[in-house]
Amino acid sequence: MCGIFVSYGKISEKNLKYYLKKITVRGKDTYGVTHINYRNPKTYYYSYKNIDYNECSSIKDKNENSLIIANSRLITNGSSELNTQPLINNEMCLVHNGIILNYTNLNYNSIELDQANKSDTKILFERILELLKIENFNFEIEKYLNSLSGIINLVFYVKSRKKLFYYTNNGSLYIQNSKENIILTSEKNFFLKKEDQFTEQIKLNKLFTISSIDNCKIDNSKNYKKIINYFKSNNEIDEKLFNKVYEKVKFKLSKIKRCTKCLVPISYPKIKFDDKGVCTFCNQNIYGNEKKSNIEVLKEKLSNKKKKCLVGLSGGFDSCYTLYYVKKVLKLEPIAFTYDWGLTTDVARMNQSIMCQKLNVEHIIRTDNMSQKRGYIKDNIEAWFSKPHPGLIPLFMAGDKKYLHYEKILKKELNVEYSFFGNGLLNEERPFYWLYAGAKLEGSISNGVMSSLNIDTKIRLLAFFGINFLKNPKLLNKSLINSAFAYYYSFFEKYNYISLYDYLEISDNEKNTFLINEFGLKVDKKYGQETWRMGDGQSAFNNLLYSVLCGFTEIDDQLSFSIRKNKISRQNAFNRMLNHNLPKKNMLQYFFNLIGLDSNLTLKKIFELEEFKI
Repeated sequence: MCGIFVSYGKISEKNLKYYLKKITVRGKDTYGVTHINYRNPKTYYYSYKNIDYNECSSIKDKNENSLIIANSRLITNGSSELNTQPLINNEMCLVHNGIILNYTNLNYNSIELDQANKSDTKILFERILELLKIENFNFEIEKYLNSLSGIINLVFYVKSRKKLFYYTNNGSLYIQNSKENIILTSEKNFFLKKEDQFTEQIKLNKLFTISSIDNCKIDNSKNYKKIINYFKSNNEIDEKLFNKVYEKVKFKLSKIKRCTKCLVPISYPKIKFDDKGVCTFCNQNIYGNEKKSNIEVLKEKLSNKKKKCLVGLSGGFDSCYTLYYVKKVLKLEPIAFTYDWGLTTDVARMNQSIMCQKLNVEHIIRTDNMSQKRGYIKDNIEAWFSKPHPGLIPLFMAGDKKYLHYEKILKKELNVEYSFFGNGLLNEERPFYWLYAGAKLEGSISNGVMSSLNIDTKIRLLAFFGINFLKNPKLLNKSLINSAFAYYYSFFEKYNYISLYDYLEISDNEKNTFLINEFGLKVDKKYGQETWRMGDGQSAFNNLLYSVLCGFTEIDDQLSFSIRKNKISRQNAFNRMLNHNLPKKNMLQYFFNLIGLDSNLTLKKIFELEEFKI
């Protein structure tokens, strides 16, 4: 998932700098720019932190036609600097946005620490070089690209053929022709407005060419000195230590006293049990009634609206089904939107790629500075261990709260009237998040929208965080402004979107089975049997903290809700809870490496945590 920019012809340094900055909204891991021309070919590679826009937008001969190819990368496959784009040799320069499922090994995390690992783009590069040797290479390359699974947005220049090739199979590639130049980029709204422009979305599954690009040289010098590898290596979890943590959690989960009707444990904050051992949730209707309308009401609501809409796509099964339903059942024209804040898992990204390719849906990505966001998480976790409190654990997820903020911005930029999200399910409520932070029980149900919590709860949360920040000065770190914005985005910024599951009743089993059989969606076996939160890279870590401190996690809430609705037996729910809440070694290893935490020091601290008591 990357931002692509290509220009052939003449372009001012000012406009070039604009485009080189613009594409970074789609990816902020590594960055590359290649100037292909006769007199002064040049290639630059950077990490986002140290991009020198003045250097890489410098044009020596402003009267010469130049081919400029740039890529701002969101790493999804192969973390080595050797996989940084554009990929180049003396014959070809190539950039690719997407994930090719044929070349992605689910036995590993796509963000590999093995620096010899080839990315899907690297394999694509080598395969195209082979196909160029065939006489009818245009046909063979197009045939090859159409045989692959997953999103492919591709631009490559071949020196010996004097041609620039471009291709998309989901629509995330646009072209603009003007008197001065031809520009290709990932999104329509990236283009500068010109009077003589002609802009169009590239037609799907066709390989197009721009010919007569001659007398051009490619700078094949691969200077990766300015690329920083943030991923922690030599960080393997000690098996004995992990087993100690595993057994501690297993004992606690198995032995803790729980509601005799559902799975709510006695450690659940502000919940009482009657003389029969039944909890408040079972005795009172704390959650309220599900306010579902039928799908015909939704269709009537949409009848006078334009078909173009936005759909939030996390890569989880709820959002993937929402995209399918909006496109195929409601017959609308969705654009998929993802906010990737640095902890989206590889399987979630693969599922995004599958859905957008198979449904022929354009996919817009927005990212923040990934290394910075991960650094904030690391700092807050290390600070948290000084004074551990379950009410502060949501602080680790402050980075993901901008997704609805970006949704508002995109609707305006794309002139889209409405959007869909795959929420609206009461079984996803997590009242303990707010109860541990001082909220009253009656003010702890958000109906899937945190901004709908009452003002008393919002004030209590603010007071809780303020007091605990003062008690633990280590939390007053460089992430503080990010956390403050997260609080605002979560609880006060107003949003207007359609929650599909407010109108649609479908079981998880029915939905998941359909997506797996019809689209081939992936399930992350490292995460366990559940698909909820499968796309969140921090879930296994957060679950471990809650299990050790409190004896339960958010899955206990979800399954208990299903028990009350007679959708699952208590014994079946208990087995699923135990399977889900037991520590997941591979997912923890992934998280520790990604964030840069010392695996064994962190696990040792977790093992030493004492049970939290209010």
